[in-house]
Parts: sequence; C-alpha cells; structure tokens
Amino acid sequence: MRAFHDQRALGAFVADKRGTVTIFGAALIAGLIGIVSLVAEYGLTLERQTEDQRIADMAAYAAATYYGAHSGDSNVLAMATSVAQNVGKLNGVPVAGVAAAVVTSPQDSTKNALRVIVTTTPTLFLGRVLGTHTTLTTTGTSYAQFGGGVSACITALSASSGITLSGGTAISAPQCGIATNATLTVPCGTTITAKGVSYGGATPTQGCSGITAQTLTHASVTDPLATNTGVVAAEAYVAGIASQTGPTAPTVTVGATGTTVSFTLSSYPTTTQTSGGCSATYASSTWTVACPAGTYNITKLSLGGGLNLSFNPSGSASSVYNFNTAITTAATTSFGPGTYNFASAVVTAGTTTFAAGNYNFASTVTAAGTTTFGAGTYNLALGLTTSGGSTTTFAGGGTYNFGRSTAKCSGQGYYSICNVATLSFSGASTFSLSSGIYVSGGATLTMGSGTSNSYKIGAASDGNAFWLGGGAKITLADATGNSSLFKVTGNVNADAGGGSCMSLGAATNHDINGWFSTAGGTILGAGTYSINGYLAYGNNGGGSVSCNGSTVGLQGTGVTIIYSASTTPSSGTCSGKGLCFAAGFSNVNVSAPTSGTYAFLLFVGPQSGNSAGAYFSGGSGASMSGAFYLPVGAFTMAGGAYINTLTGGCLQIVALSVSMSGGTTAASTCITGSGGSGSSTPKFVM
Repeated sequence: MRAFHDQRALGAFVADKRGTVTIFGAALIAGLIGIVSLVAEYGLTLERQTEDQRIADMAAYAAATYYGAHSGDSNVLAMATSVAQNVGKLNGVPVAGVAAAVVTSPQDSTKNALRVIVTTTPTLFLGRVLGTHTTLTTTGTSYAQFGGGVSACITALSASSGITLSGGTAISAPQCGIATNATLTVPCGTTITAKGVSYGGATPTQGCSGITAQTLTHASVTDPLATNTGVVAAEAYVAGIASQTGPTAPTVTVGATGTTVSFTLSSYPTTTQTSGGCSATYASSTWTVACPAGTYNITKLSLGGGLNLSFNPSGSASSVYNFNTAITTAATTSFGPGTYNFASAVVTAGTTTFAAGNYNFASTVTAAGTTTFGAGTYNLALGLTTSGGSTTTFAGGGTYNFGRSTAKCSGQGYYSICNVATLSFSGASTFSLSSGIYVSGGATLTMGSGTSNSYKIGAASDGNAFWLGGGAKITLADATGNSSLFKVTGNVNADAGGGSCMSLGAATNHDINGWFSTAGGTILGAGTYSINGYLAYGNNGGGSVSCNGSTVGLQGTGVTIIYSASTTPSSGTCSGKGLCFAAGFSNVNVSAPTSGTYAFLLFVGPQSGNSAGAYFSGGSGASMSGAFYLPVGAFTMAGGAYINTLTGGCLQIVALSVSMSGGTTAASTCITGSGGSGSSTPKFVM
C-alpha cells in the first residue's frame, strides 16, 4: 500500500503547475530589466552625441572668429585649432577629441569654412554584462563659413594670372576686399592693405609680409558684376551701335523758275537799274537791290570792285531766289530774308551777311573774310569750307544738313565741314553732316548753344567723323532736349598733334561707331559714351592741355564709358589695348553717375570675345570715381601711373587680371556683387 501511495504522490507532484508562474515571471522580469537598460544606454548615447554637436558648434564659431581676425599670421590654423580645443576642454572633451581644418564650404563652393569635429567615447555599461563592446564613438561636426560680409573692390577673375604688384606699388583698401581666382604677388617694397584678401591659387607671395588684412582666405571668387543691370545693358547697347550708319547728304536742285533777273552793277555813271521787276539803286558805294514778293531766277549778279551790295534787305520772307550763277562777294554784302537756292559755287569775302531764311547750296560754299548766316535751315550738298583767317558765324540756331566736299581738306580727306579758321553755330541747332568735321591746327569750331541740340555725324572719306589738328579746339553743346540725338558714325581722331581741346556736351547717350583717340584734352558732358572701338589718350604723344580755362587730360562728371575694343591701335603706346592713358595725361578727373541704369559704372569693356585690356602708363595724378569692368581683359598700371579716388567717391576694379607698378591706388567698393573676399564674421552653414 505504501508503494502505491508513493507513486500517487509522485504523479501529483508532476501534475502540480502552481510554481511555473513564478519561474516564468522571474525570467520576464530579467528581460524587461535588460530592455530598459538598453533603452537607457541608447538615450545616454544620443544625449552624448547632441552634446558633442553643441560643443562642435561653439568651438567652430570661436575658432573661425579667431581665424578671421588673424588670417595673416603664419600659424593661424594651429592657433585656431587651439581655440577650438580649449572650448572642448571647458566642456569635458580632451584635446585629442577636437580637430579643426579649413575646407571648402559645403554650402558655397566659392568660399572656405572652418570645420571642427568633436569626438567622444562614452562607456556602455551593459556591454560589460554582455561581454561585448564597452564603449561607443560619437561625433559632432560643425562648419563656420568665411566670406559672409566683405565685398571685393579689386577682383581678378582669371584662374591663371591673378594680382601682381611691383615697383613700389601700394594698394590701400581698408574698407573692402582684394580677391583673385589665381594668386597674389606682393614682393618687397609693395603692399596691400585690405579688410579681406582671398586667393584661389597658390599661397600669396609676399617677400616682406606686404599683406595687411583681417582675413586671408583660400577661396575662389565669382564675377561680382556679371549680372549687374548696367553691365548687362552696356553689352547689348554697344553691340547695337555696330550697325549704326551716318546720315545721307542733302539733295539740292535749283531750277530756272520765276522772273529772270540780271544785274551788272558797277560804279558811276550808272546809279539805277531795273530787271525782272527788281530795281537796283547806287548810293555811297553801295548797290541796293529791291524786289517785290515773288519767285526770281537770278542769271547774273556781278559787282564792281570795292562796291558794297545790299540784296533786298526789306524783302518778303516768302520770296524765293534761284541763283543760277556763281556768287563771289566782296567788300560789304548782305542778303535779306527769303529762300535762297544757289546752283553754283558761292565764295564770300569781305563782310557778308545772310538774313534769317532758308538756304540751299547745290555746289561748294567757301567762307572767307567775315561771314554771318542768320537762323534758318541750311542744306549744303557739297559741304562748307572756311579760309585761313576768316570768321564764320551761323547765328540764332538752325537746322544744318551738309554733304561731302569734292575737294580734300588740307590733303586729309573729303569732309562736310573743313574749318581752318574760326567757325561757330550759336543757338539751339540740329546737325546732320554726312561726312565728318575737320578742324585744322589752331582753328576753332563751336557747334550749338543751350541744351536742345542734336548731332548726327557721318564719316569722311578717310573714316573720321572728327579730325583735329594740334592746338585745334572744338565745342559741342548739350543735347538733352526731347528730340536730341548724339550719333557719330566714324572715328574721333584728335591724334595728329598735342594741344587740341575737345568739349562734348551732355546727352543721355553718346553713340560712336568708331574709335576715339586723342593727343589733347577732352571734356565730357554727362551721359553714357558707347564706343564701338577703342579709347586711347596719348597713343602717339601729347598730353594734358589748357582747355576752357583749366588744365585737362580727361574731365567728366556723371559719365559711363562703354567700349567694345572691336578695333585696337596697331602701333604706338596703346598698341593692342582697348582703353589706354599714356604718359602726359596727368590731369584725369572723371566720375560715374550715382543713379540710373549705369550707376557707379565708369568704364565697361567687352564681356566676351575681344580681350583687349586697359593700360595706364605714367599718367600720374588721375582721380576717378566708379567701377572698371573688364571681365575678359587685363588691367595694367605701369611707369609710375597711379589712380586716386575722388573725394567722397569710390574706385572698384573687376578685370581678368590686375598688374600694378610704381604708384599708389586707393580702392573702395562701388557696387556690391556676389563675389566676396572673405569676412572676419563667420556663419554656420552645416
């Protein structure tokens, strides 16, 4: 019985399940403890990584600030790294856990950034229990970008030829940056003082520590003015001038209509004559011709030697006189009002006066002695020529349409105006000259007065729209009226001799389809000058002259000069250059406009294709305000040349490359663009 009882007890024990819950409960509790431990361990790791990032941000900003303020120091990166490591130490990170480096910014590939990486290895407590890894590496990475605040006032865009100084040159730009995509060469004896300096090529060469800057940054630079509104407009505008043509010559036809009149006027005994309804009366050495209102065909009008002529002084302005005979005046001659049509040559001598009216000349007009034309419309099919010692005046304003002479002007070419003496047009005037203007050495020409003038001037047979000899003087009044134009087709050639003085009036647009070269002084009225060619001062000598009471090389306020460099000088100092100021031009004082489309743009060169650059040679004393923009051309100063910034102005240079020697240039930013040169104030970018 006992054995049986024992067997039953054993079975009951096996069937009893009350202890299973306790065993499984204990196992479950152990698992939950492990999971909670893993979660806690993971949370601590994330917290550590967040702390690493916070420390990296602080360290990067502090190190970048130091780097920006001491970028000219040779050990600046090592010291900036030490600054970052000190920030780490203050936050419990050992020195070995903080690394700093200057790298390309992850946000802007044209700029550099100071990168700081903070690395820590927190302990994994569960790892000891599990017998696996006991530590885990966490990192925080931060980038503080340079180049957020300083605009470059001298920029070299080429990646192969950057900014080169020599011969005692000093660049002073304490409020702006110097930037190049290549490198800088600053040998002993030359200096650069700037707020920031950036370079895209090799480390700058500075033999005697010639660079003084808050930042010295290795970074590429973009063209800061490429998208400037004025720059974009300039390229399109000057391209359009290439198709500009000069005006056509007027056509003058003189018929034989009207009552025929013929006079042979001599001295005593004849004192009275009549012909075709007109009368001629002689008194006190003067013949006075009187004609009633009408149309007349003058077949002959001859005058005896030493006699004066007064032709219809009180005639009707509606009368028409067709002169089918050559006219040569002498002594004192005057013509009354009306419309005059001359079929043959007209030569004035003595003192000759034409009243206000309309004048049409089918043949040559030669003015000698003292000749005065009244206000009116003048059509000269074969142009106007003045004789030596003469004074010719067109008074009261008018419209002047001149064709080309059939005789060369002093052997130079065939022109619309050939002036070798004193010639002036007063009053508001409109000029349409098919074949240019010639002003010989020592001669004077004044064209218009006031503001509502207009100029359309074509090229002479030698390609010149203007030709000035040594000592010549020409003045064009303002063309700022509602219908005013300033369009020149042909070259502006004042290169023949020094001492010339050219004064061009203000106009919104001065359009010149040709090159502009002078050996004398030039005064530019306000406005834009678009030159489809080159601009050269002193290519074959010459220099500043006394012009309108002051010594002038080039003078102008509120001007923008755009040149295409489609042609360049083939010889001389300026050979191959698009813009050139040679030795002798020491009085250059020009400034850009401060508002409008071309605000702060002083010189704008070609933006593609023609790579002719700007060249300054020995032109000391130049004062300028505005930006030079030569994105495909070199900017070169040599031979003691230097540029000062006008008081209250700015001087900015953006060129393919920049080379300076022998002088001081004070630069400042005129137009802020996208291409900076670094900054002492960093910003976080990642």
